[in-house]
Amino acid sequence: MHATNHYRELGAIRSTVDNLQVAIDGETYEVEEMYPAFRAVAELQEEMGARRTTDWAWQAERIHAAMYQKAKQAAANKEDLDLGPVFICEVCGYTVEGKAPTGARSVSHQRRDSRLSDQTFCGELGCP
Repeated sequence: MHATNHYRELGAIRSTVDNLQVAIDGETYEVEEMYPAFRAVAELQEEMGARRTTDWAWQAERIHAAMYQKAKQAAANKEDLDLGPVFICEVCGYTVEGKAPTGARSVSHQRRDSRLSDQTFCGELGCP
């Protein structure tokens, strides 16, 4: 509530389409600038663990940007977003809509959002 009031006062709450574009812009910045810079530093410092997790985040942000774009298109057309089940790996953050990848390991856990699956998976990006 407080954050909403602050954003409203600052004029930061806009239309759904505009807000989704802000989200897309943020994901695009992360994909094109932030994570490549983080990866370069990790390589320079020979921090292979940091490089691996930065790569995971970079891949996940690319997927998020595409999902936001899909949501923005639906909002622009005044339609509900047709979103299937969403699978999110709790190790690497890899996200996929629809069917979990072949060979995915399943683990039950609680989700507040009913659209999120009760499965998690690993292996898509080389995570354990």
